[in-house]
Amino acid sequence: MPESPENQSPLKGEWSSEGILPSKMHINPDYPGKLVRHESLERYSHDPRGFQHKEGEEPDIERSVKLFKVLKEQVEAARNCGVRLPSLEVVFGKNSINGRKDALLIMDKVDGIHPMEIEEPPHKLIQELIDYYIAVADYYKTYIESPSILTDFGSHQLMWGNIEGDDETHLYHIDIEPNLTNQINITKQGISSDSQTKKTNQLHARLELRRILMSMEDIEKKWGVGILERAKKLVLEDYRQIADGKDLVDLSHNFSDIWSNGFPEDLE
Repeated sequence: MPESPENQSPLKGEWSSEGILPSKMHINPDYPGKLVRHESLERYSHDPRGFQHKEGEEPDIERSVKLFKVLKEQVEAARNCGVRLPSLEVVFGKNSINGRKDALLIMDKVDGIHPMEIEEPPHKLIQELIDYYIAVADYYKTYIESPSILTDFGSHQLMWGNIEGDDETHLYHIDIEPNLTNQINITKQGISSDSQTKKTNQLHARLELRRILMSMEDIEKKWGVGILERAKKLVLEDYRQIADGKDLVDLSHNFSDIWSNGFPEDLE
């Protein structure tokens, strides 16, 4: 079994994963009750969006290791704000079959269903939905000036179920992957901030919270208008604080345009 990387040099583990698709979660017999995602360290070694390193350049594995440690730190930060995420362990090592250097993201396996599959939600589910949305907004408000923050929150990531060893049913955000802002500022020495750091975080937070507000509207159409009113009010308040009082962002902007061409005028 691979060793934990905490306070150790990377790439201490070794395993066989022939036939396992990268970036896909699967069950690994070494980790009962867990889901494991294999992520290629070479893939994240240069390009901030996770594409292959540039041709002719040696992959900077230490940079990728730092990126995944930042991911773990931000997952813990979100959990501390009340977002119910599975526990996460990150292990670095080498596939003994193909020699690829990987990060293994090992997280609690949640057995359950998506909330929108439930026709008559219990009161506990509605309350935990409210708590989830408020906690995500609180995470963004609390960490908006951090060098890097998580993205890709929202109802599509949720599951109503339980983890092994816990009979209590809860609402979980189940998918954890290296979706982080300002990845370009992460180096093997650490992560730095520049003049664009907060601005980039604000943009992503606004897009995430706008998407969350829209998903709450969809949930209310199914389960009843007004059931998430308290969450909508508090998320909107945090949105305006994060956005320095600006209106809701237009979701027609897509991230590839922003990466290529900079910030659209109305997001400046």
